[in-house]
Amino acid sequence: MSDRVGAQLAEAILSKTLIPQVGFGAAISGFRVAKKRWPIDREELSAFIEQSDGKFQPIPYEHVEFTEKLDGSLGVYATSPGMTNRMTLKVNESDAK
Repeated sequence: MSDRVGAQLAEAILSKTLIPQVGFGAAISGFRVAKKRWPIDREELSAFIEQSDGKFQPIPYEHVEFTEKLDGSLGVYATSPGMTNRMTLKVNESDAK
């Protein structure tokens, strides 16, 4: 495989997997900072993103579930065809105040 093909492949993988996940996590964290709580559902997060004047990217998943855990963290399960994302976001001490 040539370096150019390898770079194109790496870019395609990152743009389909890592970049949407990082942007999605940033939007959820931004919501937490602004509202002092986690989003309840996809619609609430989408409305927040729309009001962000382009600061956050649209949600890259068709189905999203949020579950607040006993320790205050947020469990996230998000899916789209060919892509599943499970993550847990923790509360930063500075955000909790």
